[in-house]
Amino acid sequence: MDIQVIEHIKISEKSGVPRLAGHRLTVHFIVYLIYREGMRPEEVAAQYGLTLGQVYAALAFYHDNKTFIDALLAGEDRTLEAIEHLKDPPEDELWQVMTVQEIARVFRVDESTVREAVSKEWVYGRKAGGTWIISRRDAEQRWGNRNIAEAI
Repeated sequence: MDIQVIEHIKISEKSGVPRLAGHRLTVHFIVYLIYREGMRPEEVAAQYGLTLGQVYAALAFYHDNKTFIDALLAGEDRTLEAIEHLKDPPEDELWQVMTVQEIARVFRVDESTVREAVSKEWVYGRKAGGTWIISRRDAEQRWGNRNIAEAI
């Protein structure tokens, strides 16, 4: 009989967070599902395409490193609490900025023209995530005030 030793838990080099080897699932997420959401290990395994060995390895890691994993869970709890208290911006504020794609469509210019204007600081733009946002007022001053509703 050939017995295989399997290392189920890896520590992420970037974040230092323990994960299931070969997966993006973290140990503390497995712990959350079982101890806070009340899922059974078999349910977690089935829902996420894991073996029971992987699920129990995550639980074993948790019990051997309870203080560390509990701190990760507490940090996520604080993040969720902060997010829950955020309010959505009023709709009129959302209309005050435009993306490169929106400006190109509304003012009938190439996206490259809009990006060039931002890069040469002819209009002020700011990156939000991977998207450039530009003030609607600045776009209107640069490319003309057209009836925006017709292009949307």
